[in-house]
Amino acid sequence: MSDDNLPAYIGRDKDGAIILVCADEPEYAKDTAKSIAKVIRGGGTVERSTVAGVRAAMDTEGWGKKKPKQPVQPSLFEDTDHD
Repeated sequence: MSDDNLPAYIGRDKDGAIILVCADEPEYAKDTAKSIAKVIRGGGTVERSTVAGVRAAMDTEGWGKKKPKQPVQPSLFEDTDHD
């Protein structure tokens, strides 16, 4: 039996780095709640996913790495000629 559809959580710090992954197993409900609360108290966010979603996030982002920021597009209205 595959666990891919099992509910899971991804916790991220203020910078978007993954700092928590856990499956939502009933026998570990208290531990899961404590871990999620710790992330939220620290200013992070928690998203509900599946085990497959967690695996995909870990494959693309990795553990503890900041999400790449989108480059800021320079203003089209700034005058670059100062002559």
